[in-house]
Amino acid sequence: MEVVLLVIFITILIGIFIYILVEDSRHRDIKNANDSYQQALTSLRDDPTNTTLQEQAWSLGRTYVAITQNVKGVIPFTEEMLANDVETIIANAPPKPAPAKKDKGTPTVLSLDDRINALIQMRDSNLLSNTEFEQKRKEILDSI
Repeated sequence: MEVVLLVIFITILIGIFIYILVEDSRHRDIKNANDSYQQALTSLRDDPTNTTLQEQAWSLGRTYVAITQNVKGVIPFTEEMLANDVETIIANAPPKPAPAKKDKGTPTVLSLDDRINALIQMRDSNLLSNTEFEQKRKEILDSI
């Protein structure tokens, strides 16, 4: 009789020990999932328009949603909470700055000699015909 009670007692102790290990492991998994999700949200806050970071936050959030369901003593994280977190970060992203306009600066004014020499180079490179060369040369000379 004493042996049977001892076996039952040891069996109960082993069961409790296994239960504690499983629960500890489950809570550690939940904490790790939450930490990963929070880290993804932090990265997304730094670059909210990055679609890769958005997808990562959604994926890790869904993992966290799944792992918190039906666990005693844990408030379940829901799809609505996930959507609120991610969509708020994306919605609050600062607008992208407009591309900087290139400053063309002050136009370079070439001397008469430089302008004629440029025409000669274009004619010699067959970029201008002799007729076009003479026409442009006349325009330059008429402008002074």
